[in-house]
Amino acid sequence: MIRMLANIVRSVSRHKKAVSICGEMASDPVMARLLVGLGVRSLSMQPASIPLVRKALANSTCEEMNKLFKKALRAKDEEHIMELLKAHNQHG
Repeated sequence: MIRMLANIVRSVSRHKKAVSICGEMASDPVMARLLVGLGVRSLSMQPASIPLVRKALANSTCEEMNKLFKKALRAKDEEHIMELLKAHNQHG
């Protein structure tokens, strides 16, 4: 799914359009870091999720989030991506 999202964001960006992600993925603080690293700049979520996501994003630089995304993109499979995200959550 990470590769699919990357292709969508790249495609849309070529046409000077933005991608917005909403729902459960956007409201997860770790996934939000990954999405911002991918280049997504619009996340829509339930108001109750905003403080945790805001804190997670404030505690990471765009460069760190981009590196996280690149590592996830190189991961062998979804299990490895989840391990990477879990480790990043513990250290980030």
